[in-house]
Amino acid sequence: MINQDSGKMIEQVVRNLASLKLSSCGIAVSGGSDSIALFHIITEWEAENKPEILVASVDHGLRSESKAEVEFVKKICEMKRVKHFSLKPTENISEARGNLQDNARSARYKLLRNWAIAKNLQCILLGHTLDDQEENLLIRFFRGSGVDGLVSMEEMVARNEVLWMRPLLKFR
Repeated sequence: MINQDSGKMIEQVVRNLASLKLSSCGIAVSGGSDSIALFHIITEWEAENKPEILVASVDHGLRSESKAEVEFVKKICEMKRVKHFSLKPTENISEARGNLQDNARSARYKLLRNWAIAKNLQCILLGHTLDDQEENLLIRFFRGSGVDGLVSMEEMVARNEVLWMRPLLKFR
């Protein structure tokens, strides 16, 4: 159910995206509530010049339920008639050295970057919210990061030949 506050949030997200006049964009959808909410906002956005929307989900193979989560997203995309792409790393992330979560994140961004370039997408939308921003800050703080390590996620950043956007970053 959409209340007045969420209605205003949706209007602001859509207005901000419409101002960019994009012809195509991808959405990274994990199956979690934030990325599913972003997916619904974007797919229900009605505009004459709405960009082509593609969706990608990444299955790292690290959790037993990850394949089912990708299938869940794929079914929702089929219902909305949106093209879905299942991405899976070729290397075994659990066998890589170092921090498992960092390795998974790096693999995910690499897969999404390559997908965006191959599909000629102008940007990738990510469902990060203000809650994610705060959690990220706390994790870095408790790990002992210095001032440079406490930088926040950016709403829009061009990195590795791709424009990454977090249109929900100011919202809970």
